[in-house]
Amino acid sequence: MIGKPMTTKLFILLALFCTCWIYSQDQDAKSYKTFISKKQKLETRLKAANDMGYLDDKQQARILDVFADEEEDEEIRVAALYALRIADEMLDKVLEIYTAEGGKVLKKACGDALQASFFTESGLKKSDQIKAAYRKMITYSQPEVRNRAMQYLMVRGDDRAISVAAEALDGKSKLYSTNEAVSYCIMHGAQNHV
Repeated sequence: MIGKPMTTKLFILLALFCTCWIYSQDQDAKSYKTFISKKQKLETRLKAANDMGYLDDKQQARILDVFADEEEDEEIRVAALYALRIADEMLDKVLEIYTAEGGKVLKKACGDALQASFFTESGLKKSDQIKAAYRKMITYSQPEVRNRAMQYLMVRGDDRAISVAAEALDGKSKLYSTNEAVSYCIMHGAQNHV
C-alpha cells in the first residue's frame, strides 16, 4: 500500500507532467501557426519550424501545401518537408518537385526524403517511381543532387547508373570524375567495371 507521502509525491509528479504536456501542446500550436503565416519574417518562420512538435492530419495537409507552394522561400519549403511524416501524398509531391522544379537545396532535401522513405510502407509502394526519379537525376547539373541519386542507384545495382559510371570511366561523360566513377562502382561491388 502506498503511504500518504508517496501519494502526494505521485500527485505532484502527475500535475507537473500534465502542466508540461499542456504547455508543450500550446507551444506546438503557436509554432505551427507562426510557421504557416506568410506575414512572419523568414527567420521567425524557420525557428518556428524547429519548434513544431506533433502535427495532426489537418496540420500535415497544410504543411504539405507550404512545401508545394512555389512562391514560398526555398528554405521554408525545405523546413516544411522535414516536418512532414512520410506518407503517400507527401511522396507524390516530393517526386513531382524533385524531378521538375526547385533549387539545389530543395532538390537535395527531396532526395534525402526519398531515401528516408525507402523502408516505409509508402516508400516500398512507390519504389519504382522513386527509382525512376533518381534515374532522371543522375545527369542533373548540380553535383550534390546527382551524386545522391547515383549513390542510391549504385548500391541497388541499377543498370542505368552502372552505365553512366562506365561512361565516366571510359571518358565519354564529364558528369563524374574518374575517382567518383570508381567509388560508385566499388559501392555497387562492380570492381570488374574498373
